[in-house]
Amino acid sequence: MHERRIKWYQALSVKLVLSLGLASIIVMATFTYVLFNTHRKHLMNEVIRGATQFSETVKRSTYHDMLRDQRDNVYRIMETIGDQEGIEKVRIFNKDGRIMFSTAKAEQGELVDKRAEACYACHSIEKPIERLETGERTRIFMSRDGSRVLGMISPIYNEKSCYTASCHYHPMGQKVLGVIDIGMSLERIDNEMGHTRRFMIAFTICAILGISFMMGVLIQRYVNRPIRRLVSGTQMISEGNLIGHIETNTRDEICLLYTSPSPRDRTR
Repeated sequence: MHERRIKWYQALSVKLVLSLGLASIIVMATFTYVLFNTHRKHLMNEVIRGATQFSETVKRSTYHDMLRDQRDNVYRIMETIGDQEGIEKVRIFNKDGRIMFSTAKAEQGELVDKRAEACYACHSIEKPIERLETGERTRIFMSRDGSRVLGMISPIYNEKSCYTASCHYHPMGQKVLGVIDIGMSLERIDNEMGHTRRFMIAFTICAILGISFMMGVLIQRYVNRPIRRLVSGTQMISEGNLIGHIETNTRDEICLLYTSPSPRDRTR
């Protein structure tokens, strides 16, 4: 009798390992993607919160000098802030969008390009600057060296102490006198996120390989080995050997296939 043989990739154990491995890849990849994005959003929210507090601190530290119109003191403070690590640029705009001060000296006196990506949120017609929420006062753009920069604007509002001051009078109806704009480098954050991404990818790959290996061992023990014994036994019976015995140590559904019907059951 011709003995039918199946190829290795047609084996039930191979199909089970591949199917479960594919399912593990989908589940682990989805979990890693969601976890990484959640971590990235949480980290960026913390950075934005810190940038907001930093911007407000800068505005408060220069408040009295601005009130007395002591611009040299204000600019000196801005220069000191701009020298800190991670600070790309510090600028002050007036109400017309002209750059009154910038740590990048070349752009002082110029008008802000309102069409530029870095300035879109600040100069949106639909949302004037005094109506922007804290999150809308931030924008992320690329610097000239290719790194990402987080820009945070802090409006200088025309408070009562401003429009009643004798040194420099501002109309009471003017809401915003100017803007303090601080650019903070995201290079450190991006490097940290890159390290986290590589670690999570490596961990996911190792987890998938480990799960696939364990599934392969279990399938080999509890599925493939009993089925091979059963196939060997049925081939032995088909060859006319009716006194042979098929050994099994399983106590599951496969065990029922090993059990031969009694003579009484055969006559029914």
